[in-house]
Amino acid sequence: MAPGSFTNFPELPSELRLKIWEYALPGPRILGVGHKTQYKTIYGRAIPTIFEWRTSDPVPSILHACHESREEALKNYRPSFGIPLQQGKNYIDFSKETIYFGGSGRGFRDLETLLQSTYGRPSNYLLDMFLGADTGVRDAEHIQSMIVDIDEDRYGRRSFIWEEIRLFARLRDLVVIVWEEDSQANRLMEFYRSSLREVANKHHEWAVPEIKVLSATTKGIWGTIDSSVRLVEEEEDV
Repeated sequence: MAPGSFTNFPELPSELRLKIWEYALPGPRILGVGHKTQYKTIYGRAIPTIFEWRTSDPVPSILHACHESREEALKNYRPSFGIPLQQGKNYIDFSKETIYFGGSGRGFRDLETLLQSTYGRPSNYLLDMFLGADTGVRDAEHIQSMIVDIDEDRYGRRSFIWEEIRLFARLRDLVVIVWEEDSQANRLMEFYRSSLREVANKHHEWAVPEIKVLSATTKGIWGTIDSSVRLVEEEEDV
């Protein structure tokens, strides 16, 4: 049957049509995050500001098929990552999408594909800008799964990336991709744990996500961290 030749679709029972639209929804995606920048002139200087946040696959095609498919898709997908006075243009199902900060803003089918594609250090960090002293992106609190590339500048911070990570209030799963040699793994894993412990014990309301640390160069797992990191200090204090 040629594409578009099944003209009796509207005559199918509504239950069957809705089931078809359900199957047409995209599977879990890894959505790369990027941004567009505009410049404002202040006292004769051009100051960059974020104009728009975009993901690698902003709008699932089912949202454009017809009114009925759009209504079904909107039960799961919501316009996201807007800035003040501007609604987001990215449609995301936060229950199954993974948000990726790093690289060039590309998206990937799965984590293995992402790791196989890495060929250089991340171009930017973005988390501090995304959370936004300037623009205040909406919906950060809805992200449940996230991947972050780490550039070398983060190691100069006592709290590493954890002060930003804790602001993603519903985050359950975090993958941290690091670019150092495996010979540095033990030393850096201890740094990740100790810096996380310090931030976690200052913010007892924070539900620490499950964290996996992966090497971008060897594609191997350096280790995992979870909420039990708090207990180490408590046991030492006893």
